[in-house]
Amino acid sequence: MSAEHAHVTEVSLEEARELFGPANMSRMRTFLASVLPDDGLKRMVYICPLGGRIGHVAIESHQIYNMYREACDELVFMTNTPGEVPVNLALMELVGRYYRVVYCPDYTLLRMGFFDMEPLDLGIATLIMRSPAGVQFEYYLHCLSGAELVYFELPEALTAKRDALCQTLGMPSGARVVTVHVRDSSYFSNVHYDSSRSTSLDGYLAMITMLLERGYWVTRIGDA
Repeated sequence: MSAEHAHVTEVSLEEARELFGPANMSRMRTFLASVLPDDGLKRMVYICPLGGRIGHVAIESHQIYNMYREACDELVFMTNTPGEVPVNLALMELVGRYYRVVYCPDYTLLRMGFFDMEPLDLGIATLIMRSPAGVQFEYYLHCLSGAELVYFELPEALTAKRDALCQTLGMPSGARVVTVHVRDSSYFSNVHYDSSRSTSLDGYLAMITMLLERGYWVTRIGDA
C-alpha cells in the first residue's frame, strides 16, 4: 500500500484504543441517554457515519433491518446531522418508518461506525458494530441462509411528493423511470483515492439512448 493511501484504510492500534476508550464510551452513553427514552425497551443502534451518501443510507438501513429486526424491540439509526453533510431528508423519512432515527453532531462517535467487532452493550442500548463493508458481507451470508427478506415500502406522503415532482418535470402519470447513479470527478475532487469510482456520462449514453427509445424517462443522481 502506498503512503498516499495508508491514511484512508488503516488506523493505528493506539488510535482505535483512544476512539473506544472510557472517555468516548462515556460520551456515547451520555448522547444516547439524551435521545432515547428510558422505557425498558431493548434497543440496538446502527452507527451510519456516511449519512451524506444516498447509497450507504439506503443499502445499510435495509440490510441491518433485515438482519437485526427480530433481535430487539426497536432499531436505532444513528447518523450525521442534516446541514453538516447533505443528508437526504426524503430518504430519512423512509428510514424513519423502520427505525428510530437520531442525528449525532459528534463525529468522533460516528467514527465508531467504521469498525467491525462484537456488539457493545452500553446498558441503555447495544451498538451494532459493523462497518459499511462489514454490513455487506454479513448480509451476503444472511441471504445465503435463505432468510426471508423484508423490503421497505414508501409511505403515501413520499409518493405524493414524488408524483408532484415528476409532474413538474413533465412526466405523465405512470411514467417508467430509470435512475442512473453516476458520480463525476468534480465530486470530492480533493479525495483523489476515490477517483476510481468516478466516471463520465459518456459511458452510459448507449444505455440511456436505448431506454429513451423504449419510452423510459431517465434521471440522474450523483451522491446526495
